[in-house]
Amino acid sequence: FIQMSSELVEYRKQLTELRKREIVKQNPDLAAYLDYSTCFYHYIKLLELLAESSQAVAQLQGRV
Repeated sequence: FIQMSSELVEYRKQLTELRKREIVKQNPDLAAYLDYSTCFYHYIKLLELLAESSQAVAQLQGRV
């Protein structure tokens, strides 16, 4: 998970840099793709949080 998270953070930085470029502003299809990629990034982050919280709940239930 930790390695995956760092890769996603790097991916997010690259998306942000691409967004700032003029070519993105002039190309609506590329802008839409970047928006989609950003949504996908957030979806993956939510899945990571869900997995972590599920693991934490399982650990707590095992101890009780």
